[in-house]
Amino acid sequence: MPPAEHSHATLIAIEDQGVLITGPSGSGKTLLALHLYRRCRRAEISCTIIADDQVLLSKRGDALIGTAPKAIEDRIEIRGFGIAELPKGGARQSPITLHVGLTDAAGVTRMWDGQTIDLDGVPLRTLSLSTHQLEAAGNAILSALGQPVWI
Repeated sequence: MPPAEHSHATLIAIEDQGVLITGPSGSGKTLLALHLYRRCRRAEISCTIIADDQVLLSKRGDALIGTAPKAIEDRIEIRGFGIAELPKGGARQSPITLHVGLTDAAGVTRMWDGQTIDLDGVPLRTLSLSTHQLEAAGNAILSALGQPVWI
């Protein structure tokens, strides 16, 4: 297996489906992950923030697996506060099933029609969303994962 590659991203697993959130610094990757985490926890849906800001990506067969680098494992950076500890006991890695690229409002996916992105030779469904519309972004991600949007 080739060595894992660093990706500037945040990874959250919802019901064992990894969502890789990418975007420029300050675009809201952490904010979106926390929003999804809170919604899922309230609805008692299994959810773990696996990595914040840096994700190690490795290909295993036809799957792309994401893990946190050891140096930042179990930590999250809260803008305006600093580094905080994540809850212990969650998953340490996840197969990635959905990619979310954060963009400005003009680039947001209005209706998903099968867009994919190729990461390390693995095709992934992809959504272009904005954290300026945080609730809508959360709805789109939950829908793409087959979860109810009313949570």
